[in-house]
Amino acid sequence: EEWLRSLALSNGSEAKIRNIMHAVFNHAVRWEWHERNPITQVRQSSKRMHIPVVLTLDQVEELLLYLEEPTRTAVLVDVMTGLRVGELLALKWSDIDFEKFQVHVSRSISLQHVGECKTEASRKPVPLDSRLADALWNWRTICAYPRPEDWVFASPHTNGVQPYWPGTLNRWHLQPAVKAAGIQGRIGWHTFRHTLCNASQGQWRGCEDSARTSATCKQLGNDESLRTSCHAGEAPGAEPSREHVARRQLNHTEHRSYWNKTDVRENHSIA
Repeated sequence: EEWLRSLALSNGSEAKIRNIMHAVFNHAVRWEWHERNPITQVRQSSKRMHIPVVLTLDQVEELLLYLEEPTRTAVLVDVMTGLRVGELLALKWSDIDFEKFQVHVSRSISLQHVGECKTEASRKPVPLDSRLADALWNWRTICAYPRPEDWVFASPHTNGVQPYWPGTLNRWHLQPAVKAAGIQGRIGWHTFRHTLCNASQGQWRGCEDSARTSATCKQLGNDESLRTSCHAGEAPGAEPSREHVARRQLNHTEHRSYWNKTDVRENHSIA
């Protein structure tokens, strides 16, 4: 417990370390390499230390005005689909079906190592709003790596062999834009997932909380059995799709033109 508390990590990360060590010692006990599991008595809360920031649609609109490519399109896709950042940056152009308006999420990337998605639910096709498809198509026409086998957000620093690092886009593009837009709080890639979740829940006013949360779990590709962020049973009827939420958000912001790079405010540049 003292060692865990000495780590400069969030409660959630420390809880994951504790659980992994517990599983390792369970394996040792099973094969009689150890008599007991010493981690059983170790206490570690996984409660959040900070309330996650949820952006309003006006804040998303303002942020997009200050972003340059490829971060602008990446943020737009993320806030409209709720993909995890590993799934977002692991997209290839072959995963984008512009005819059926779907995004096929088949992999995730972490520390530039490609692997499987976090949950089976994450592998379901994601509906693609027609205007979001236009934004992706526009990015494809100007990016340096538009082939089907190329990463959607391929890094020119690796000649397109690897996608951008999420930390690089966050540090050099997202955070300066957040500051320029005057948005307060801890903003990161997962903020956009929380934002979509909040917008999705707003579609369910009048429904039971458990049903509404269950629908959101499905929409974001969460495994309800893991209780990662949702605690609910099955939702009655049809839940609002990601496309429905995307349309609502795009309708809210379509009077502000941030689709073209030339619309970024004058005298503002990002390193």
